[in-house]
Amino acid sequence: LTAANRGVVAQVFIAKAAERATDPSLDLFTEWFRVTAMVGTPAHARALIAKAQSAGKLRELVSRVSGQTEAELSGRDPRAQAAYVLGNYYASDNRTEQAEAAYELALEYEPSHPWACNNLGYSLLERGTDLERAGVLLERAHAALPEEAAITDSLGWLRYKQGILYDERGPDGAVSRRGAVNLLQAAAKTDRGQRDPTILNHYGDALWLAGRAEDARRYW
Repeated sequence: LTAANRGVVAQVFIAKAAERATDPSLDLFTEWFRVTAMVGTPAHARALIAKAQSAGKLRELVSRVSGQTEAELSGRDPRAQAAYVLGNYYASDNRTEQAEAAYELALEYEPSHPWACNNLGYSLLERGTDLERAGVLLERAHAALPEEAAITDSLGWLRYKQGILYDERGPDGAVSRRGAVNLLQAAAKTDRGQRDPTILNHYGDALWLAGRAEDARRYW
């Protein structure tokens, strides 16, 4: 058997063990999560999440695999958070299709999960497959977490792709839609943004397109 096939066999074995156990342990669910992240799919994730939820172990499982405390997870649907974490594993392994499906699963459980909205929206934006949906998701993420540098960067990059460099204003002069330069500047000025090469590169690209070549080179 190949390593991948061995992983699938392990996943099936663990899933059946969890189904048969009267009180499956947190360690068993953790191992099930691990092999699902390695070789599983979002369909497998749905089964894992449902069983862990019914066994009363899902919140503990999410806390363990995400490194977040249960207090930090308060207010989040643990099913959505579990799917989101799995999506991140798939994305880090360049399994884009499965990552997007996992984020979709997270949004099925919690439609306004801000990080699932951000990650799915950014993935769609980068692939150029559904810019309208990407925009809806990124706007939703930013409305929920406007101070998060990565989310502000995602929305700013959307505006860059849309060719909206500067803030748009309504008849009363108030900003109706922030442009790429404004959003990406805000992201680049945060502590995270000053250390994040993607955010700095995005801001540099927006400055270059805006005709500010010297400033762009500084951020690049």
